[in-house]
Amino acid sequence: MGIKETKKNIDTGIVEVESYPSEQVSSQEKGPLILEDIVVRFDNKETEIAEQLVTGREHLQIISIFGMPGVGKTTLAKKLYNNPSPVHHFDKRASCVVSQTYNKINIFADILRSVKDHDEETIMQMDDESSVEALYKSFIKWRYLIVGDDIWDMNSWNDFGRYFPNNKNGSRILFTTRHKEVGLKASHHSVVNELPILSDVECWELLQRKVFQKEHCPQELVDIGKQTNCQGLSLAVVVIAAILEKIEMKNPMAQSCKKFEFQLYLKTQTSSETY
Repeated sequence: MGIKETKKNIDTGIVEVESYPSEQVSSQEKGPLILEDIVVRFDNKETEIAEQLVTGREHLQIISIFGMPGVGKTTLAKKLYNNPSPVHHFDKRASCVVSQTYNKINIFADILRSVKDHDEETIMQMDDESSVEALYKSFIKWRYLIVGDDIWDMNSWNDFGRYFPNNKNGSRILFTTRHKEVGLKASHHSVVNELPILSDVECWELLQRKVFQKEHCPQELVDIGKQTNCQGLSLAVVVIAAILEKIEMKNPMAQSCKKFEFQLYLKTQTSSETY
C-alpha cells in the first residue's frame, strides 16, 4: 500500500517516510533518513554547484537543477542552502516551494518571513503590489541567495524570478525543475545542472546498504534483490528500503520472517507494474 501511494504521489516531489504506517518505520529515522541517503551520491555535484553559487559573474546569476521526480533535486537544493560555503558568502538567504499550483503572495510571504525584515502581522496584510515592493527593498542592498523548489514552466519562473533585484554584487537564484528548457530560458547566462538517475548497480548498492546496514545481503536474496526496478530513482530505493528495514518482528523466527518478507515483496514488486 505504501509503495502504491508513493507511486501515485511521486510527481509532487519528495515523499517523506512519515506517510507510511508508524508500525513500519521508527520515528527517529523519518525525514533525515531520506535526506542523508539520497544525497550521498551527489557529493561531487554539491561541491560543483556550491562553487557556482559563490564564484563567477557579479550580475544576478540564475542556476538550475533539473531531473526526474524522485531523483533528489529537492534534497540537493536543501543541502546547498545549508552548505557552509553559501551560508558564509551571502548576506541574506531565503527558500520557498513554488510547485505546479502556487500563490505568488504566499510565496513572497514565505521569503519575507525567512529574512525576518517584517513582522507576521505586516506580512499578512500585504497585497500583491506591497509584497513585491517589500521583496525588492529587502534584497536590493544585499548579496542574497534565493532557493526556489519545483519550478514547472516559464510562467512559474516569470511569476517567481523577475521581482528580485539585479544588484550586481554576486547574488544568486537557485531553483529545481523537471524540465531542462526552463533552466535554459530563465536567463541568457543561466547555468544548468542535470541530476542523472541511478544505475542498476547504484540502485542495488543503496538498497542493500539500507536494508542490511553493515551486514551482507544473504546470498539467496541477491538475485531477486538485483531485479528490483526503481527506475533509477533515489527516493524510490530509500523508501522501499525503509519499509523493508523496519518491518516489525513479532515472533521467535524474526530474522527468517524478515528474509521471507523481503524476498516475497521483491518478487511481487518486480512482477507487477514498475515503480
